[in-house]
Amino acid sequence: RLMSHGYRTVWIALALALAVGCSGARTLPLISATGAVYPPDAREAGIEGYVVVGYDVDAEGRVVNARVVEATPPGVFDESALAAVSRWRFEPPAAETAPVTGLTSRLEFSIEGGDRYDDY
Repeated sequence: RLMSHGYRTVWIALALALAVGCSGARTLPLISATGAVYPPDAREAGIEGYVVVGYDVDAEGRVVNARVVEATPPGVFDESALAAVSRWRFEPPAAETAPVTGLTSRLEFSIEGGDRYDDY
């Protein structure tokens, strides 16, 4: 399970689209990831949505330069998504390819559903 918080399990599906350039191939294995915290106000209001986060991975496999590329609804899940992605760790890239830039991941925030990493 990715996460469980007090009241009940919070469902967050992370659809990871890790592509460099036009290749569409995953280039870095994800070795450590934590789920995003579902904002309590959004949960109570029954709000669901997603955030697409853009980021780069440095030579040590850490996420850097995380930024919101797209969000629906805007501003509701942004902070939580950025905090989660910033904690992810990848297998360090080969020296000749580090840093890896231009990665994106879509984090789905759904009250009902399943904890999973799509595409992994």
